[in-house]
Amino acid sequence: MSANQPNELPLPTEEIQDDLRALPKTRRDVEITEQVYYGKPCYVLKDPASMRYYRLRPPEYAIYQMLDGKANMDDVLRMLLDRFPNEEYDRQAVMSFIIMLRGANLLHVSGETSTEFLLKRKHMMTRGFFKKLHSEFLFYRIPVMDPNRLLNFLHRWIGGFLFSRFMGFLVLALLAGAVYVLFDNIDKLHQRQPLLSWLNLLYFGAAFLFIKVIHEFGHGLTAKHFGCEVHEMGILFLVFTPCFYCDVSDSWMIGVKGRRMWITAAGILVEMVLSCLAVYVWAFTEPKTVINQFMLNMMIVASVNTILFNGNPLLRYDGYYFLMDLLEIPNLKQKGTNYLKYLMQRYVLGMERADKPIDVEGREITVLGYAVCSAIYRWFIMFVIVLLVWTFLDPYGWGVIGAILAVGSIYNAFVTPLVKMAKFAVTQRQQLRIRLATAIVLVLAVGLGAYFVLAIPIEQTVDTQCVIRPRQAHPIYVSQAGFIESAKNPQLIRDGQAVRKDDILLVLSNPQLEYEVSDLQLQIDQLNSQKALAENLEDNETVLQIEAKRKGLQAQYDRARQNYDKLTIRSPIDGMVQLRTPVPLANLDGSFMPLQSALFVVYAPGEFEAVAAVNHRDNGFIESGQAVQIKLWSLDHEILDSRVVENTNKPVWKMFSPAFSTVYGGEVATMPAAKAEEALEPADRTYELVLPLAKDARLRDGLVGRAKIIIEQQTLGRTVYLWFIQVLRQDLRL
Repeated sequence: MSANQPNELPLPTEEIQDDLRALPKTRRDVEITEQVYYGKPCYVLKDPASMRYYRLRPPEYAIYQMLDGKANMDDVLRMLLDRFPNEEYDRQAVMSFIIMLRGANLLHVSGETSTEFLLKRKHMMTRGFFKKLHSEFLFYRIPVMDPNRLLNFLHRWIGGFLFSRFMGFLVLALLAGAVYVLFDNIDKLHQRQPLLSWLNLLYFGAAFLFIKVIHEFGHGLTAKHFGCEVHEMGILFLVFTPCFYCDVSDSWMIGVKGRRMWITAAGILVEMVLSCLAVYVWAFTEPKTVINQFMLNMMIVASVNTILFNGNPLLRYDGYYFLMDLLEIPNLKQKGTNYLKYLMQRYVLGMERADKPIDVEGREITVLGYAVCSAIYRWFIMFVIVLLVWTFLDPYGWGVIGAILAVGSIYNAFVTPLVKMAKFAVTQRQQLRIRLATAIVLVLAVGLGAYFVLAIPIEQTVDTQCVIRPRQAHPIYVSQAGFIESAKNPQLIRDGQAVRKDDILLVLSNPQLEYEVSDLQLQIDQLNSQKALAENLEDNETVLQIEAKRKGLQAQYDRARQNYDKLTIRSPIDGMVQLRTPVPLANLDGSFMPLQSALFVVYAPGEFEAVAAVNHRDNGFIESGQAVQIKLWSLDHEILDSRVVENTNKPVWKMFSPAFSTVYGGEVATMPAAKAEEALEPADRTYELVLPLAKDARLRDGLVGRAKIIIEQQTLGRTVYLWFIQVLRQDLRL
């Protein structure tokens, strides 16, 4: 939702240089509604041409009513004195207010003066566009369409059902059921893609755009239900990510506070309903399928986004407008900022005539507290956004973009306000009565606050991908070529099956070798019979000849029998078997297995180690003895502890597992290869760090996760400084 808040027209203190010789008259097409805000009457003006809204206090509205093209300044001052004796209005104040009305295009201007005024207004709006683009470069919107007719059509067809009591009860039942289903299937949450994998980011982006479109139509239809006009819908760029928005500023013309709050809350309610529907589909679909993962991301977006952003009153989204209506404090954020300026001008710069913001009286603590909390939270969100941008772009050598965003954010958050304050102090130096003690206390407080924030100890870490492998693996290859036949293997070994030492894993068939063994055995048996006959006849010469021939055949038989025995593949140790064949053994029935074909790996159960891929920029920070925390995607609810035993300074020329390669969704860019499974050569210098793990029967060979190597404890200030210098050196080649 987007709502241009009614602009208030406070009285300025600067000197007015325009000389208006006659009081102009107001435009006849301006729409006006009377409202009550915080127990006080006010009037909201709507400019139908620009769809801008302005809130006037009773004295200001009285002046506005007097501008009929006939009244003069004396008439206006006399009216103010009679109706508002407690208000301090003089000729200069009234003229300033009239000039503001003219600047807001609420007065009728004709002739040559009108042309000159419109040119000036166009110039001001052009400057305002670039100024806003500069100050809000991470949050900007572009109008695209006028949805008024489309919303009218939709409201005629489905409005009666959407805004019925039956729909309200249905939503409550849907919510209660979704909560039950979610907790009943909470164990399935780990069956998902890694949150920051590229595939999951595609799901996340699609879910985000879909939800935001429905979200904005929820605002628009609710506004239509309460009789508002909706003339603008477009694209909102949130950190360069396109979203949608719907301008329902016309809701400011509604005098009933509750209706405005319903329009504001409509988007949150829509996201809640979508999240509930996503829970049902996610819970009853096969894990890790496209629809299952899309619904999981839709559930996360519609819930987490509502809590952290959309429903959060500290950011200028739905929660902010809802709180503003609830407290009946218009322009809450602007009032908070202006009140901070007032306190600075009044109690630090000593300006006795500093203007206190309107409608703050009696609610100073609320306004001040909101201003401080929203500023801190906005800086926090900005920091997180910049960090995410840098995290995604840094592996591709574009981390400097994150550094530029960080500098721009710091400039807008801190430098720009200080520059404005300095300019104000220079222009208003005649009125300044600087209170040195207050200024010193304020500077010390800000300095101490900054010191304590920058001195916060944080862990300096290296985060990288890791893959699990057996600590002592025994690979088994084909040492004698042969065929896989089910007749000789009634029960084929399954992946992950436990075996004992010397258990038969597989028996290959080699008819030629089998014939050779049986033929040699037959020849030896015949010679043994001939030898026995010769011994009975006491023919010693024949016995010697037969024995010599038998020894030659026995040597051939032993060699053939040794090769034949190799067809029976046995386990070298007690452990677990992992298949290394491209498909299960049952699918290889009748297939020929050539020499040195990979068949199995046998390893001791639970004895594993993690291998982490470390780039050349981070490898220099790693030393022996540093603690490591490992989180596997299949066990993402817990952390495995390890420690660096030894860090080698020799880069690898070939990664031990394809899981590291970007071809398979890993994080190590590899050189192109003829076959995807051969893409194991890193494109940049990469080191493999071996991390021992405690015995754990749940671990399996090939599990993927992330290793966080804790380098040292550093202050926040030093960490940011080193990060910034590193980014500049690496990405700008300084």
